[in-house]
Amino acid sequence: TYYWSNDDVPFRVITSTDEITANQYPLVVTPPDPNLKSPKYDWMKGEWYDISEESYGQRLTAVTESLKTLEGSITSLQEAHKDTLQSAEASDKVMDQLRATVQQTNR
Repeated sequence: TYYWSNDDVPFRVITSTDEITANQYPLVVTPPDPNLKSPKYDWMKGEWYDISEESYGQRLTAVTESLKTLEGSITSLQEAHKDTLQSAEASDKVMDQLRATVQQTNR
């Protein structure tokens, strides 16, 4: 028993007397997880995934959560960058004052 999966036919069970030991597009040798309602094989990742409407909602929720996490990371990086710029400006002022003091001392 093998499994056919491509864009036109996401999932079909195929029975053959031929022995196939490795995936050969569009035939997959490993069965999908029985919990998947509408399985389709991702040939790039080499794994089955669910294409049911219910799974789209779950994946959309996961993507939304990932975006929130990324937005938080961006905000943190922007704040850190702002702090670094302020620190650099303070260091520049100190260096300018030190330079002026050295010049006065040299005179």
